[in-house]
Amino acid sequence: MIDFPLFREIFLMNVQRRSRTAKGEDKGSETSSKKKKLGLSGDELKAQVRENTEQLIRKVHQAATDCMKDPYRFLPAHCMKPMCEEWFDIANLKTCDPEAYREERLALEASAKLVGPLLGELEVNPRYRLWTPDYTLVKVPPLLLETYMWNFYVSLALMTFNPETGHAEFEKRYRPGAVMAFADCMMDGELHPWLDGCSRVSTALVMFLAAILPDIGDVPPLFAETKEGHYKTIRDLEAHTGYFGESLKRGRDYRHANRS
Repeated sequence: MIDFPLFREIFLMNVQRRSRTAKGEDKGSETSSKKKKLGLSGDELKAQVRENTEQLIRKVHQAATDCMKDPYRFLPAHCMKPMCEEWFDIANLKTCDPEAYREERLALEASAKLVGPLLGELEVNPRYRLWTPDYTLVKVPPLLLETYMWNFYVSLALMTFNPETGHAEFEKRYRPGAVMAFADCMMDGELHPWLDGCSRVSTALVMFLAAILPDIGDVPPLFAETKEGHYKTIRDLEAHTGYFGESLKRGRDYRHANRS
């Protein structure tokens, strides 16, 4: 298990390197004209995100610690889903309120009922985006996000959890970093489901996986120094897996330089 001080240090650096919101920048309108301004800006936003991140770090580390004792409480899809949703709530405390999108959500719920006879019962998650990003390969519309996210959680559970043994483990065909790369590619790179904070929730998931998977070791990945460096490979799962291998090495080098 990764010790908490190192986990916290690298988690904070990863968020700072990857998230514009952590720097006090509200660039949501660049993602979609339908995305609304956050509740804070500038230094206030930066300070609140730091406070939220500290709480998120404690929550994720505790979840990983508890998961090592009882994986069945965390790794099946029906457990992973509410866990990630709680991380969204923590990451966006006082910055992004889903109720700001109430009218849009009600309209989407009406659409879900309209197409229900054709597509089956569709759920609208209040934490999920109400627009379709134009930079993803598969343009998953808001109406189908709940279904796609559920499939993502199921796939991730199959990669990390052996129901026969009840242990956290991943199949031998996945080399170190592959599970984290898949989680990052899908949650942040392709599905990008959340109203805000996709990079921070994705970082939380990656750090959780790093803490529980036995082949990762006792050091989490340390991301590239720039946001551009991290996102350079996120559209290519094979390349992103290689990137996470490099990130794990960066983490080990950081520990050696700062713990010796």
